[in-house]
Amino acid sequence: MGIGSSGVRQIAEAAGTGDEDRIARTTITLRRAAIILGAAGAAALVACAYPLSRLTFGDTSHAWALAFLSVTIFFGAVSGGQAALIQGMRLVSHLAAMSILGALFGTLFSIPFVFFFGQQGIVPFLIATSAASIGTSWWFARKIKVTRTVMIWKETWREARGLLQLGIAFMATGVMTAGTMYAVRVIVVRSLGLDAAGLFQAAATL
Repeated sequence: MGIGSSGVRQIAEAAGTGDEDRIARTTITLRRAAIILGAAGAAALVACAYPLSRLTFGDTSHAWALAFLSVTIFFGAVSGGQAALIQGMRLVSHLAAMSILGALFGTLFSIPFVFFFGQQGIVPFLIATSAASIGTSWWFARKIKVTRTVMIWKETWREARGLLQLGIAFMATGVMTAGTMYAVRVIVVRSLGLDAAGLFQAAATL
């Protein structure tokens, strides 16, 4: 829902006021929203695993793999929320270190899965990468001292509306970009096979 981007704006705006209570409330809202939306996204992927497998690969043989990848949806949402907090607080050095360490640990922990298990190691590889990302983002986010405050869920929803209203604009752009790339990958898989899709992904990343 774009809260990784809108959260940066909301946190920066709260931090700019110097109001510790407002910063705490915005932080709580962002964290709760990230967890709830991440869980909802993961559940949606599990529910749609079979039709998505059929749409992407032409059969349901990869449905269970897609269902397991729901873990990366949850980890990605929570990690994005934590990164938004760090960026919104203008802790650029933390953000840089988080990106570098996340990539480093993700590489070290995940490459053995592909090396030893080949195609069967792709899902564990992706889960390990996202786990490294959420681990490093949590490590740096926990260093941010936030004033303790009590906030009921009704207040969280009221605060979250601002996050979502702005986030939807970011999401629309992201969905168009990701949707286009997904459609291209589906065409490549259907026409040329999984190996060609891997080469396409590598070329696109480079």
